[in-house]
Amino acid sequence: MDWKTGIICPIFKKGGIGIVSNHRGISLLDTAYKILSMALLRRLEIYAEDTLTEYQTGFRRRKSTMDHIFTIRQVMEKFYEYNKDLHILFVDFKQTYDSIDRDQLWITPTNFGIPRKLVRLVEICNQQTYCKCVLWGRPLKYLNAEPA
Repeated sequence: MDWKTGIICPIFKKGGIGIVSNHRGISLLDTAYKILSMALLRRLEIYAEDTLTEYQTGFRRRKSTMDHIFTIRQVMEKFYEYNKDLHILFVDFKQTYDSIDRDQLWITPTNFGIPRKLVRLVEICNQQTYCKCVLWGRPLKYLNAEPA
């Protein structure tokens, strides 16, 4: 297995077993790739902590999206207590990742002081990535994991 190829194993959740959306894909990645990715993450976290505001709680050490859930719950209770209207808007960014301008993605981090060599290493890890789905123990064809 190439170090940038993930093997996707669909795990059944619930409902009709023949419906694709009733499965969750688990990616099995090469150990060397995971070690390199973790080392890069640790290096990037140093820069992220200096750049991100206190309001960014997802995907950070010692912070959680539960912090935001607690905050919004407190706000809701206070509005209810004082009989005030409350309007909340939630935006689903689920599809955003596939529409990112990848060329710009590799330029922006250097604007925040992240060394170009570190950004380049992350870029290399995200280029020419492939996945192969394994269904009922049989491998299917390789797919390019990069957005079209």
